[in-house]
Amino acid sequence: MRFYGSLKDKNTIVIEEDFKHFKVKRVSKNEKFEVIDKTTFKVYYCQLKKIERKRVICTIIGEKEPNLPKVYIALFQSIPIQISLMDEIVEKITQIGVSLLVPLITRRSLQNKEAIIKRTERWKRISRETLKQCERDVPLEISPPISFTEVEKAIKEIFKDKAPFLKLVAYEREEFSNNILKLREKFPEIKNFALVLGPEGGFTPEEIKYLKEKDFKSFSLGNFILTTETAATVSTALVYNLWSF
Repeated sequence: MRFYGSLKDKNTIVIEEDFKHFKVKRVSKNEKFEVIDKTTFKVYYCQLKKIERKRVICTIIGEKEPNLPKVYIALFQSIPIQISLMDEIVEKITQIGVSLLVPLITRRSLQNKEAIIKRTERWKRISRETLKQCERDVPLEISPPISFTEVEKAIKEIFKDKAPFLKLVAYEREEFSNNILKLREKFPEIKNFALVLGPEGGFTPEEIKYLKEKDFKSFSLGNFILTTETAATVSTALVYNLWSF
């Protein structure tokens, strides 16, 4: 069990915003549970000290070793026209281990930048809540949205201290034989990835041509066309797990 709290001193952490969640779980006095400090995201092993009106006082019995992503993935995700689909994408990629989400405006994606910006706080809340379930100890970072023409500039900034890195694009029209396993065999030591994914309808021919000219490695996700949210889950899970070991 995990809850969010606020560290008061080296021995005490207080649960307030997760008070109802704590009550529902019916935690006993001798039971051990985890509390995430909402400021630092450090995780503490705790036991119940006392329940007050609308808050729980917890005794810290130890600090948990951070459970961090094993590889670094920056996902440049084209925003679906149905923007609510991003809620599912954020939840899944947080569980999988993606470190950074960059909302991307492409030719066939949602074009409303202001709507994307307004939704960002919601995505951050979804990621924070997902940490309680998946036992990850650092939230998904979410950047402001960028246009397709800004991808190369953003990658240079994000990966300036993360060399070597690999630029990848999942493409539904790529030959089935050009799969992620071949890239894993060719670049086995890489631990940092920029992964670009298209929206419903995929990238335009001009967009995929541009990415390949910029040395993005294109790979197939199979012989069927996947929805945006499925492609995000499958591609990030493949990259994360194939290069984590």
